[in-house]
Amino acid sequence: MLAMLVLAGCGHASTAAKPPVLAASAPPPAASAPTAAGQPPDLEYHMRVSFWSAVEARDALIDGDLARVHERTNYLATQRFDALPERWRYWLGEMQTAAREGSMAPNTDEAAQWVAEIALSCGSCHGYSRQAPERIPQATLPPAAEPEALAQRMQRHAQAAQDLWVGLAEPSDAAWQRGARTLNEASPQPPVHNGEPVDPAVLEQLDQVKAFGLRAVLARTPHQRAQVYGELLARCPRCHTNMVRPHP
Repeated sequence: MLAMLVLAGCGHASTAAKPPVLAASAPPPAASAPTAAGQPPDLEYHMRVSFWSAVEARDALIDGDLARVHERTNYLATQRFDALPERWRYWLGEMQTAAREGSMAPNTDEAAQWVAEIALSCGSCHGYSRQAPERIPQATLPPAAEPEALAQRMQRHAQAAQDLWVGLAEPSDAAWQRGARTLNEASPQPPVHNGEPVDPAVLEQLDQVKAFGLRAVLARTPHQRAQVYGELLARCPRCHTNMVRPHP
């Protein structure tokens, strides 16, 4: 039961039943096919498909599914972007370089940093061109009751991770700072599960995630933020593995 609770709460916010569901990843809408044989897909198609491929790579990483991360990043690395403006080519090159490295990453730690670099390159291009993807605003979680339930703590992690992603990929300083605060302002009291304190090993992992909140608050440049986000993302599958492992 604890395994299902943890992975639902932190892996994908859209799968958690309690507390209320937050806006998170959703399948991409159907994209229009090219209008004529051999004609390259249009700009909207490219941006939509690339965005969701990056999101899917991120979510696979959170789940610890390295094979899926490789598949999604390889897709990004091998796409042709002939339909996109020439002035975007530098950032597309940066994104595809990160995607190529991600597709060959030997472990989730290294893959996480390359997925963060993909988000950074997307945000850099959006900032340069002053265009950003449309997103659904996140609901703000209410203050935690004391003691905080483990499910609520994991939901906070899910919201924070989503806000930090938006902060990089949109880019949005407001979203980044909100995600950082969500982690940093977690209750100092140990959470409980079914009325009982969580295992000390789990608590240690939770405290380490909380510490990323302060690092995120202090990170100012896009590259500093990508570094913090990549390290945080790498911790997700390790933390989940520790939580589902039986403890004495």
